[in-house]
Amino acid sequence: MRLLPAEGSKIPLWRMMVTYAAMAFVVIAFVARLFNLQILQGASFLEAARENRITNVRLPAPRGVIYDRNGSLLVLNLPAYNVMVTPAYLPDSEAEIEMIYARLAELTGVPISQEGEKAARCVAGRGVRQLVEERASIAPYEAWPIACDVSETVARVLREQQVDLPGVSIEAAPVRNCSTGALTSAILGYLGPIPASLAQELEELGFVADRDRIGYSGIEAAYQGVLSGSNGFKQVEEDVAGRPLREVGEVRQPTPGSSLRLTIDTRLQAAADTALRNRMEFINRFAGEIRTPLGVVIAMNPQTGEILALATLPTYESNRLARFIPQDYYQALIEDERGKPLVNHAISSTFPPGSTFKLVTSVGALNEGVVTPQQTIVDPGTITIQNAYFPNDPGQSKDFVC
Repeated sequence: MRLLPAEGSKIPLWRMMVTYAAMAFVVIAFVARLFNLQILQGASFLEAARENRITNVRLPAPRGVIYDRNGSLLVLNLPAYNVMVTPAYLPDSEAEIEMIYARLAELTGVPISQEGEKAARCVAGRGVRQLVEERASIAPYEAWPIACDVSETVARVLREQQVDLPGVSIEAAPVRNCSTGALTSAILGYLGPIPASLAQELEELGFVADRDRIGYSGIEAAYQGVLSGSNGFKQVEEDVAGRPLREVGEVRQPTPGSSLRLTIDTRLQAAADTALRNRMEFINRFAGEIRTPLGVVIAMNPQTGEILALATLPTYESNRLARFIPQDYYQALIEDERGKPLVNHAISSTFPPGSTFKLVTSVGALNEGVVTPQQTIVDPGTITIQNAYFPNDPGQSKDFVC
């Protein structure tokens, strides 16, 4: 049996035209959108996709070392061992993961589980589980430090047991070590993390804000550009999960920083420091109070202007600030308002010239013929200086006592 269309059921022409027009409009819209994405914006989307696929990695440059005038090494680079965990490489078994956490806690002293605020690298206060879980949600294939600056013994034990601890690795990061300690801290200075105010500027120069360190004072700060060198560069292709696949493009090796040789003589520096300490202790003991909280000794070669020794007290121990800056120690240095240990008093403090300036005025007066070596000058102990703006008003004059 065949069904025939009912009489009068023919679709009106205008409905057909509207339907065809709507279909044509949809097709044109799709074609236009594809043309815009594929042709007009294709290059930008291709570049965005490439950036998502390619990660730029900065290779750290070794920092230059510092010598004294006799070739003695004042500042060198030593390895600091950090315990790293890559969350994606941990085993699937929860029991095995707990075993790894327990082993790390036993060797490093970091608790297995401890809640705390999120912080930068190598900041204590959180447990192994919290550090790993946080990193697993952000960058599972990126190694993150669980414990920093562990002993060499701990680092060797963990390296020997890496077969049984998948996902755990040891990173050797260079840190500065001053062989003379507090003796030359004010001269050499110390390093610190890149502050937020300089992060963008230094990242444009190739630094990594949360990894590299810069000079905060002394020679380390004054010759930052010379000592730091230039970081290297390589490109790594990653999959959608952030897992490294291969290196692409050309690898640019880092350029080590230049080394410096100072005019300081370490032996003379030690003698100046000892003499200054003994003199300050004698004055304070004789006065029965801290009469002299700070002091400076500068030894200069008058023929060349070279600084042979520059002792300033009080000072600080730069090696305590080398790996990280302890909050309690740094706070104690800042709160010492009288001694100001972080200030190099030889170049950054102001002092009245005292009687030593009499040599300058005496030589000037003799050279200009104002006085002669045989002339005697009577000093009444005071001198009255008239006010230049009120010369006829004795009340505006001021007496200066010798």
